[in-house]
Amino acid sequence: MKIIEIDHEKCIKCLECVAECPSHFFLEEKNDSEKIVSFSDPYSVCIQCGHCLSICPTDAIIYQSVEKVIKISKNSMNFNTLFPQLKLLLQTKRSIRRYHPEPVSETEIKEILDVMKYAPSASNARAWKFIILTDPKKIKTLSLKIVNAISLTRKLATNFFIKKFFIYGELRKTIREPSFTISIDRIINDSLAGKDPIFFNAPCVIFLYSPKYGNLAGCDSGIIMTYGMLAAESLGLGSCWIGFAQESLQRLRSLSKFIGIPRGHMVWGCFTLGKPIPIFHRIPPKPDLSVKRI
Repeated sequence: MKIIEIDHEKCIKCLECVAECPSHFFLEEKNDSEKIVSFSDPYSVCIQCGHCLSICPTDAIIYQSVEKVIKISKNSMNFNTLFPQLKLLLQTKRSIRRYHPEPVSETEIKEILDVMKYAPSASNARAWKFIILTDPKKIKTLSLKIVNAISLTRKLATNFFIKKFFIYGELRKTIREPSFTISIDRIINDSLAGKDPIFFNAPCVIFLYSPKYGNLAGCDSGIIMTYGMLAAESLGLGSCWIGFAQESLQRLRSLSKFIGIPRGHMVWGCFTLGKPIPIFHRIPPKPDLSVKRI
């Protein structure tokens, strides 16, 4: 999307675009003794956030885009019922680790991606790229590769020489925790028993990757992946963020290469997708958030 100029016949000079543009590209100026609103971006640094298109009441912003602006009317939205529905959706979202084998339809995947593209990102960078894995054989192969990598990590982390001279700081503290070996051993044993302890036999796995572009890359990825998982929830599909896959693909080039992640890119997220087997009947209690007011 690229902003071109203002349609002065449509513009009513409400100055909402002037007030809303985060980069101050819209200006009120005089033209032959008449005040007009102009758009100026001589260095092409507009982040294309679309705030101007959203806020203009008369559709006076001329832009270039494959897609068209969608007109909305928040006055017609019933916020009295919207919030309770959203709250219930968020409260009942569970991480799903048992899936029916039937594939996720292309229509459902498209609907989820259509929601995800509206997620915000730092400076509207939108550096995300996605790989959607639906081939059962490739999903199983990648799962086994990750388990093998975890198994090797288990051996190295418990080797006295390596643990003493090459592992330090938080990592040394982590591997000393009993939960570390218990968790790793569970994954290895489940895999040996023929189970899929990484992707849980999900029929679809979505990977997010991007070039390395600063500390906010992980935050941006968390937002858009959450958009996707909540969209899936609203369609009756289950999902689960797969941290083991994310960590493994970040650390081992051979794994990221296996699914086609180009060199110089980082895997920031991975979640499974499919029709859930479990049916949950209650919302479990959660402790209150730790909040400090200043």
